[in-house]
Amino acid sequence: MNGHLTAPPVEAYRQNGFHYPIDVMEFDAAARHVVALEAAEAKYGPMHYRVKPYLLMTSAWAIATKPRLLDAVESIRLAQIRPAHVALAS
Repeated sequence: MNGHLTAPPVEAYRQNGFHYPIDVMEFDAAARHVVALEAAEAKYGPMHYRVKPYLLMTSAWAIATKPRLLDAVESIRLAQIRPAHVALAS
């Protein structure tokens, strides 16, 4: 599925500074990511603004590199995104 945004949401982002929702994954996949996050926080403590979660859990990396999410962000930035830590994906 193509995740690129159409012109109206891009314009709304430019006016408001945000856009939601972005349909990145199915409900079951999201539920699995929640379980992974809760397990990581039970082990490492709260991660909000304390760590780069994608370095501690593959689940966060999987979300951050979802093509539908990257396509939507690229629609707004008008440029291709290349994740900085590509070595983690291999």
